[in-house]
Amino acid sequence: MPISLTDIEQASQDDDCLQVVKQAIRMGDWRPVASPAVHRTEEAPQQLQSLYHVREELTVTEEGCILRGPRLVIPSSLTQRAVKLAHRSHKGMVKQKVVCELKSGSHPSTP
Repeated sequence: MPISLTDIEQASQDDDCLQVVKQAIRMGDWRPVASPAVHRTEEAPQQLQSLYHVREELTVTEEGCILRGPRLVIPSSLTQRAVKLAHRSHKGMVKQKVVCELKSGSHPSTP
């Protein structure tokens, strides 16, 4: 099942870590991100730290989603689902290489 923008908006709203990050983006104050009070799960410090390192690239949409440049930040509750969707559409390296070679008209290189 695809992930809709509404799914991401709702999951972002429900994600405590992303709420702290949104507040930091809007206020320009990242000190609360370092506060142990927001670390309610084991993955929270890692998620907060990874977003802190790219804080200059982050923005918040009107809908309350976080963007890193043009890309959506996927809430942790949807990460597994997003990975499964990405893998389902991936053909694999060998098959993808053949498709690219067929489209470009080149032949597979042999050693």
